[in-house]
Amino acid sequence: MKFKIKKGLDLNIKGFPVSDIKEVDLPSEACLDPRIFKGIKPKLTVKVGDSIEIGGQLFFDKNNPSCKFVSQHSGKIKDIKFGKRRVIENIIIATDGFNKLKDNDFNFGTRNPSKIREILLETGMWTYFRQRPFSKIPDSTSSPKALFISTMSTAPNSFDPIIALEERSKDFVKGVNVLSKMLDVKIHICSSIEDEGKFNFGNSNVDLHQFDGPHPSGNVGVHIHKIDPIKDKNDIAWYINPQDVADIGSFFNSNGMLYNKRYIAVSGEGLDNPSYSAVYKDTPVHNILSLFKVDEKSTIVSGDILSGFTIESGFSMSRYHDTLTLCLNEVERKFLGWLDPGFKALTSSRTFVSSIIPNLEFSSTMALNGSRRSIIPFGFWEEVLPLEILPTFLIKSILAKDVEEMEELGIYECDPEDFALCSFVCQSKLEVSSIIEEGLVFIEDNS
Repeated sequence: MKFKIKKGLDLNIKGFPVSDIKEVDLPSEACLDPRIFKGIKPKLTVKVGDSIEIGGQLFFDKNNPSCKFVSQHSGKIKDIKFGKRRVIENIIIATDGFNKLKDNDFNFGTRNPSKIREILLETGMWTYFRQRPFSKIPDSTSSPKALFISTMSTAPNSFDPIIALEERSKDFVKGVNVLSKMLDVKIHICSSIEDEGKFNFGNSNVDLHQFDGPHPSGNVGVHIHKIDPIKDKNDIAWYINPQDVADIGSFFNSNGMLYNKRYIAVSGEGLDNPSYSAVYKDTPVHNILSLFKVDEKSTIVSGDILSGFTIESGFSMSRYHDTLTLCLNEVERKFLGWLDPGFKALTSSRTFVSSIIPNLEFSSTMALNGSRRSIIPFGFWEEVLPLEILPTFLIKSILAKDVEEMEELGIYECDPEDFALCSFVCQSKLEVSSIIEEGLVFIEDNS
């Protein structure tokens, strides 16, 4: 099935990565911040000085004890950093370079759904799944109505998953077939029109879809909305990164080898040579950036510039992200800037001359470019949101904490990344994505 997305906005921002792949060496230290996993309460199973193997358990979720979080490296636990109220902020592993695997006695040829589920839980690969609504790891005993795999990305300067899948096509196909045996639900694989015909599974449980249009046409939230919308909080769909699918396939193809590398894009104007990279999972950001010339005034973002979050160089990027962005942090105030015709201004409207000049590349910084204002419905949000949702009324219902109205306006279909463009074009300078996140947290706790 083909879908043409008309609403949205493509941002032509400087810092697009070249296709040459840089290999990042195994780091001397690896680290994992449990806070990147939404909605969990981690319980440590290791302490400083313990030896750890690849696949060895680091912690589990108190709310879902069967869900294990494992190490991607062998070595010793060097340090565990705690924040306020003993919140675990970083688990640091001194790697030994031996890539020693934890011994497991699994039947890798099993077709039993419960056995496959058991393998994914024991090896930590269950954490690859996330569910809508709430974008959290699903309960270990639950099943979805459908599984979505998006093999495209339309976010600015983001990683193109097809590059990784072309290298790992056998593992990807194997992973899809393993998941099909475990879940016995429709698996929807969504790609761009340009990549039509690259996948052929011969599996009746797999449906292929093509999406065309501006960002956010590559977001899995848009795919779910168009193919099998979320009706209420109990109407659950799962989704998974295509590289994680290939990792599952690699595990079964290799009889138990956990694949601990990942292809990413290191992009943004804060670099002089943005490119794709092959890195080990949980590699600290400073190890990755050691291969690049980085502007000292740039901010590190795990994810793309619209929907990612800032991190420090001593932390690793999110396991759910395959883009690392370096955004300039310079804030330049122009004298009589309101008189500037804006030949180089990044805009979504006809406010500046740049809006009528084709193929311009724009600079983007962390500057807010104005003060916060009252919410005035000019219709900018609606122009860039392809979901059949009334964003202005939804945001106001969240701010008013009106649960019933939030449900009627479709809060369960929402995710912060789908509203990132609303934040970008907002004339009121509102963090629309953050408000959506607050609404999802509130309604999960109060419904």
